[in-house]
Amino acid sequence: MESGAISVTNQVLLPSQPSGTGDVQFIPLGGDGFTAPHAAYTVRNFSSTGDATGGRVTQDIFMDPRYCSMISWVVSQIEQAIPADADCRISIDGSEQPGQVYAQNIKAAAAALGVQTISCQFSPRPFIYPGGGAPRIHTSQANVNGDEYTLDCLIYLFNIRVRETTPFGWLLAAAGGSGYSTSP
Repeated sequence: MESGAISVTNQVLLPSQPSGTGDVQFIPLGGDGFTAPHAAYTVRNFSSTGDATGGRVTQDIFMDPRYCSMISWVVSQIEQAIPADADCRISIDGSEQPGQVYAQNIKAAAAALGVQTISCQFSPRPFIYPGGGAPRIHTSQANVNGDEYTLDCLIYLFNIRVRETTPFGWLLAAAGGSGYSTSP
């Protein structure tokens, strides 16, 4: 993975709408917020455009501090003006919880294709992130002039006190987590 200075950055703090392109929707799910999510956020087409300054393009989605969150999936896409090898890095981090990272190098297809869209999907291990503590989804890619970087995700929302009152085993089993015991 290439490192370098951040040249283009775009951030959104849920439930706000992105300050440019993109859409955040709140979807009621009917759960009680303790044993099942009561709602979800979908973020669609949260976009940034690369420029000629080099460095990195980053996009950040900060979780809504009113809820505990479980991130179901994150998709990062790059619509390339000129097909080239690309890297994709998605991380979930914050100050009070374990981080998770997905990184992939993607080889370019034939240059004869013209515009090429590269996509990578991260389905993190189920974990209930606390409200507050600044949990975030962070993507980072090489900044290429004319490339369009898009981020989509699905985030389940739980009651702010779910981590205090509901055993993790039950929540993770309901989310399809493997390797966790739900028995005492």
